[in-house]
Order: sequence, then C-alpha cells, then structure tokens
Amino acid sequence: MDPWQAAKLIKMYMQQHNIPQREVVECTGLNQSHLSQHLNKGTPMKTNKRAALYTWFENKRKEVIERKEALIMLPLMSTKFFVAATLVFM
Repeated sequence: MDPWQAAKLIKMYMQQHNIPQREVVECTGLNQSHLSQHLNKGTPMKTNKRAALYTWFENKRKEVIERKEALIMLPLMSTKFFVAATLVFM
C-alpha cells in the first residue's frame, strides 16, 4: 500500500474510533503539524516517522480488538460465574 493510501486508512480509523491526533503525537513523538499534513494532504513523511505511525496504528488496532473481545466475553464470564456459584451454594 502506498503511503497516501495508508494515511487515508489511518485517518478513517481514527475518525471511526474517535482517536485524537494528540494521542498519536504523544505515543509516537511525531510533530502534530506534520502528522496532520500527512493524514489530510498526503504530505510525505520520512521512513522512520512513517514506521512509527504504522507501528502505533497496528498496536492501536490490536488494542481495540482486544477491548472489544473482552467486552464480548464479560457477559459470558459473568454467566459462567453465576451458574458455578449457584451450583456451589445449592
């Protein structure tokens, strides 16, 4: 994927998940203005800075997926606990 396509994908993901650019800047050390220009206009970024952005993106995607999976499992775990506790106290 070319850098401009990747930037559009990252920008769309950030919008869908309400992730502010400030979070990316704090996690990656990128300059906020440069990040904004890259995401909005496709302004080129040096390879090492793009790598930091892509690494942040991959880690954030994994984090969001894990959080969603945990939320899905929570009711199941609560139900199993309730059934197990009921059997113990019967």
